[in-house]
Amino acid sequence: MAIDFTVDILPFYDTDVKTETAYQTPGDFGLPDFFGSLSLATVAIDSGNAGSGYTAGDTVTLSGGTLFSGGAAATATVVTVDGGGAATSVAVATGGHYSVQPSDPISTTTTGGGSGLKLDGTWTGFATQRLLTFIEISRSYLDVIDNTHEAKLLQEVLGRMTAAMRFGTSPWNQSTMSAQAQAEALKFIAHHVLAADL
Repeated sequence: MAIDFTVDILPFYDTDVKTETAYQTPGDFGLPDFFGSLSLATVAIDSGNAGSGYTAGDTVTLSGGTLFSGGAAATATVVTVDGGGAATSVAVATGGHYSVQPSDPISTTTTGGGSGLKLDGTWTGFATQRLLTFIEISRSYLDVIDNTHEAKLLQEVLGRMTAAMRFGTSPWNQSTMSAQAQAEALKFIAHHVLAADL
C-alpha cells in the first residue's frame, strides 16, 4: 500500500519537526522568524456572514487555528461596508503565524462596533512545512545509517530521483514526476544489495 505524505508523514511536522530547536531558533541558520508557519494569503467574506455595525477601515482579528510558537493571529481590514455596516469587501492586513490554520468560515473579533463577520481564507506555507518534514525525516534516517555503503546508496537514490524530475525541460506534473522518480530509485535499488542485508 502506498504511503500518503499528507496523511502518513506530514503529521510528523506537528508532532516533532516544529518542536526541534533548529526550527525554533531559525536565526541560528539564517532563516526568517516563524520559518515553517502558515500565513493568511487571501481573504473573502463568507456567504451570508457579512455581519453588521462595521465601519470602513475597521480591523478584525481572525479566531481559531493553532498559532506557531510566539506567533500572532492574522488580521483583516474591512475595506467597504453597506448602509447597515455589513462588510462588502475585506483585505488581508497581517498574515499571522500558524502551525494549523483556522477552518472556514473563520469567526472574527474587533475592537470596533461591528459583529458577526466571518471570513474564508487561503493560506501559504504548506510547501515549507513539507520541506521541513522531509529534512527532519532525512536527518533521522542519516542518524541510524551504520555503514558507508548504505550512505552512498542513499546519495545515489536521491540523485536519481531528482534527475528524474527533469527540471527546465518539462513542466511540473506531480503525478507523472513522482511516479518517475520512484521508478528510477526502485530500479537502482533492485540491482544493488545493501551491505547490511547480506
